[in-house]
Amino acid sequence: MQGFYEIEHKADIGLEIFGETLEQLFIQAVYGFYSILLPDVNLQKLNSHGKAYHLKVNEDSADNALISLLNELNFLFSAKKIILLPVKSISIYKNDFFTISLKSGVISKIPDAWLENATEIKAVTYHDLQIKRENGLFKVRVIFDI
Repeated sequence: MQGFYEIEHKADIGLEIFGETLEQLFIQAVYGFYSILLPDVNLQKLNSHGKAYHLKVNEDSADNALISLLNELNFLFSAKKIILLPVKSISIYKNDFFTISLKSGVISKIPDAWLENATEIKAVTYHDLQIKRENGLFKVRVIFDI
């Protein structure tokens, strides 16, 4: 079981995200991020054209790695108008650091219609952020500053 749902938060947007593995949790976080960013787009039906993209982040904890990954996705969209979908895989390596390796398709020609109702995300915050394991699921609450 994996997924996400939107939660109410004062002036911001929050997501409750869950997955049976950390990898599933991170993949759902990526799709949740894009569902806020592009609320009118059916993300599950998107196909990338051509090249693949490999994004890697290194952090000292899973919480920090999740924030770094989502903020990097936000930067790529804001600065370069690139969407990293569909997610092909996420690998997590735990040594001295958490290394998150995302492999995805690339959507670089974003239709104007998608941008009309796009939500500007200023940042992904650490507010109430803590990845937990409960009842066999990894869970996290992520708040987006809009």
